[in-house]
Amino acid sequence: MSRDPKEGEHYLLSFPSKYLRGVDLQPPEGEEVEVEVTISRVEVGAEVHKNEGGKEVIESRIVVHFDGKDKALILNKTVGKEIQRFLGTPAMDKWKGKTIRLYTKWGKWFGVYQPAIRVRTK
Repeated sequence: MSRDPKEGEHYLLSFPSKYLRGVDLQPPEGEEVEVEVTISRVEVGAEVHKNEGGKEVIESRIVVHFDGKDKALILNKTVGKEIQRFLGTPAMDKWKGKTIRLYTKWGKWFGVYQPAIRVRTK
């Protein structure tokens, strides 16, 4: 089954991800979209995948889950620092139940102009 793309639909939406991405908030190109979310839990773990040479690599991964949301956010250092600054603590166990505001920031990430997720710190 096929369909015409919706007006302004980003092509990355055609490639589903189990994790939250900037395009999932569907911001119009160059514009911000903001959403308020409450952290339900934080998971610290690792994921094994193969690099370009076929070698298995173990990568640390912190995943932040939100109340009432299907997708969780993979925490990168930038977003981690923003959450710490907003909540006043680097202790991830203290983040549960706290409400934060996610927003989209457009830029060239990994060679592609697309929105990334950031956290409002004010």
